[in-house]
Amino acid sequence: MVRQGKAGNGLCVTKGKTMKKRKGKRLNVATHLGEQATPERVWHAGPDGIRVEQVSKADPRKRQKIISQHPIDRHLQRGEITKRHWEAAERLTSLHRRAGLAARTGSDWTREIVDGGSAGMEPGEASAEYFGALRAIGRDLAGIAQWVVIEGSTPGEWAQRNGHAVRGGIVALRLCLDGLADFFGQPR
Repeated sequence: MVRQGKAGNGLCVTKGKTMKKRKGKRLNVATHLGEQATPERVWHAGPDGIRVEQVSKADPRKRQKIISQHPIDRHLQRGEITKRHWEAAERLTSLHRRAGLAARTGSDWTREIVDGGSAGMEPGEASAEYFGALRAIGRDLAGIAQWVVIEGSTPGEWAQRNGHAVRGGIVALRLCLDGLADFFGQPR
């Protein structure tokens, strides 16, 4: 029969051994960058993409959690890519979405406003520009653009899958995004 007792002063007695209790994660404190949101990301997420949750009843402070964050945002926040790279990735993602190439997993409930004006780029134009951008950066870099920017994988996973060193994945991502930024005519 195993008896457990309390030794006090933050100690726990189990099976006759005294061990120090581990403290859990402090509430309402961002422990890593994934829990923080840049003001720009909060703006892009909109009211539907942010969930504010109260983590503890004892502590009434609340923490924001971005639920519509794209993995490429984390690379920007960590300083692995530049703002120019991020803008190129966002533009490619936008073209992919406008072209209708994304998998449809459910109904699209977004409103379409018909006012007689142009809604922007047509799907055919977006598709042509998307594939033109991928052709411009080349076959190998187009692969990392598809895997990391569009699909949301990590650069390390892409590198492993293609037989490269894991640390080389972020370098390949930077080269890819540089090529895309040049194609889109973004200033250096």
